[in-house]
Amino acid sequence: MPSNINSNYWETSTSNTASNVGFSKHNDIIIVGSNSLTENLKVYQFVANSLIHLSSITLPDVHKLQFLKPTDQGDNNFKFLLSGHSNGIIHLSAIPLNENSVFKDAEIIKRFNHRKKINKLNSSLSHSLRLNNGHLSTTISEIQLTPNSWSSIPFNSLVSLYDHHLFLWDSSRSHSPLRILQTNNTSSVSLNSNLQSLIAIGGDFGIRLLDLKGNDQNILFSNSELSSGLTNVQWCDDDEYLLSAIDPITDSLLLWDIRKNKPLKTINNSHTSITSTKWLGNQLWVGESNGNLTRYNSELESPLSFKASNKQIVEIDYTSNFYNLLCMDQTYLSTHNLKRNHQPRPISTIKFNETKPLVNKRIQSSSSLNSSSSVFTSHRVSSDSSQGSNNSLSQNNQIRSSDYLVSFQKEIDKMLNSMQRKVVDDIVYI
Repeated sequence: MPSNINSNYWETSTSNTASNVGFSKHNDIIIVGSNSLTENLKVYQFVANSLIHLSSITLPDVHKLQFLKPTDQGDNNFKFLLSGHSNGIIHLSAIPLNENSVFKDAEIIKRFNHRKKINKLNSSLSHSLRLNNGHLSTTISEIQLTPNSWSSIPFNSLVSLYDHHLFLWDSSRSHSPLRILQTNNTSSVSLNSNLQSLIAIGGDFGIRLLDLKGNDQNILFSNSELSSGLTNVQWCDDDEYLLSAIDPITDSLLLWDIRKNKPLKTINNSHTSITSTKWLGNQLWVGESNGNLTRYNSELESPLSFKASNKQIVEIDYTSNFYNLLCMDQTYLSTHNLKRNHQPRPISTIKFNETKPLVNKRIQSSSSLNSSSSVFTSHRVSSDSSQGSNNSLSQNNQIRSSDYLVSFQKEIDKMLNSMQRKVVDDIVYI
């Protein structure tokens, strides 16, 4: 691991038969989900460099977690949580954070039933097609909140994938989705926070761009040029035209500019499988099955890689401190401080330029004339007041003694004694 990365680890899945499946965070609160049958949701709070366990909740069969954005910034006593399950249901639950919450226990507030809506559409596609890193198409493994910048769509709306269909829901209304789009063999979706209502979906067809407000579907890259479908499609945070995706068969990382019809760059990762990706600003972090984390710039260059775990990386994000990378493997939650530690350079590496001699105009104490304490900065001092002063400096420009400051002070004292000076109110004027 690079020496400038400091890491902390907390064990969040203590069962030998269970493993972490995902997490969601908001500010300093994080909830971690596992595939355990009981107490599979654990709520934590980051306090300085510590992770404080607040509560454990039983809500089995969780595959995706997402906190809603708070509507009341003053209420920090509870949070609303969306959870995706394998039966086509998204639950909206209230999660109390302390004893002052109006919710004494965690409770389900709403249910978003995708399966019920699909049955009405008489979908004839296969329910057994395995998509998105091994999930069944009937599993809710994608939940994304619409960006605040999407002013034409209600606040805290959510986009989800279920059984070859893309859903847009208003989180305040669970009886009917705002929109349903049939997107056959889709494995992942990503919402563009910089361009209104634009989303990218990846699947067996390659990559496709959709406008959630209209009916247009623009195929950006067709499957005929790929060895397989694409997963883990993600927009770059800082560039509305850049997005990345993973080819799960060849374990290749691909980068697109949507204004072009082919990838800008492809990186083949043959030694291990890519399990997670996350854009943090203009940097792309990649998690791998061998526990490695690798950071690329927006051109997929200058990689920085380190060993973060001995197990598969499940999910990547960042804490409220942008320099802290948040990472989860199958057992541990970890933070990795990426801020560069500043180390002073040796003075031998600095090249000094020749400076013009300075003239000291005033000394703030007459007692310093006969004192050995240093009252000067290390500039050379000269004066044209008398020939004697020049001779004194010339003689002492030879090799000095080991005690540089004492020797330097002595030569200044000699110089001042030989100068014409006037003392007014304990101030010596030269």
